[in-house]
Amino acid sequence: MVWWSLLVGRICRSRLVVIRIELGEIEAQVLTGHPLVREAVVTAPGDRHHRRLVGYVQPGPDAPDEPTLTANVLEHLRQRLPAYMIPTSSSCFRPSR
Repeated sequence: MVWWSLLVGRICRSRLVVIRIELGEIEAQVLTGHPLVREAVVTAPGDRHHRRLVGYVQPGPDAPDEPTLTANVLEHLRQRLPAYMIPTSSSCFRPSR
């Protein structure tokens, strides 16, 4: 598995606060802990100052519809990760056959 890192910075009372986000850690939390997900990918699109986290999941065979699964996965992550590591949006993808 490829581990990606993202450094997020913000200015807080004239100090620069930098947070390191391991995208692979977010993916691992979904893959190892959620029974309805087959695969997961987290990306950080945007330019250097305006990045956001976006998650993509491939549903497993017993997964519910997309809105239900997406909400379920985000809640699963909220229970295990700090708020700054939760994707701001997510989507399901199904591989073409």
